[in-house]
Amino acid sequence: MRGIEKIAYTKTKDMLKYTRPTVLFMIDATEGITHRDMTLIKEVYNLALPTVVCLNKMDALDKKQKDHVMKHTQAKMDFATYIPIIPLVATSGDGIPNIMKMVKAVTAEAKRRIDTGELNRSIAKDMITRPPRFPKNKICKILYVTQVDINAPTFVVFVNYVARANFAFKRWIDNTIRNYY
Repeated sequence: MRGIEKIAYTKTKDMLKYTRPTVLFMIDATEGITHRDMTLIKEVYNLALPTVVCLNKMDALDKKQKDHVMKHTQAKMDFATYIPIIPLVATSGDGIPNIMKMVKAVTAEAKRRIDTGELNRSIAKDMITRPPRFPKNKICKILYVTQVDINAPTFVVFVNYVARANFAFKRWIDNTIRNYY
């Protein structure tokens, strides 16, 4: 990227950090999810914006192709399996009521506050039923979890050894919170 494109990209990214809108990401179902789509979805994912992916032009596909496009899109977005994917036909308006319901639901979830006691109980329950794995038994114990911000739900986790909190452990915490809430 150079020149005006780079400036526009930087300004848009800064604006998204500040305004925190719900993102409707449109993908042409006849083309499927492209490399550029994946790059942009990852950018939105890194900003922790509430997102709904819409597959447009679904009327141009037969049943088998529709299933393939949905499965392929879900497989490509394996890093963010919680993002809903809605089939859509923009010209006829099919799927638009579903999008509006999903936008309201996703926006409400992004602004939800989870009680600290409830959060700690659910983490403790999962710690017993399906504990995270650590290399060479170097266990990292969770002391306390609390939510510090909404609309980009942010959680602070206090542990006994910060150095042992590896990527897999952080992913386990993220998945556990998403699983319960």
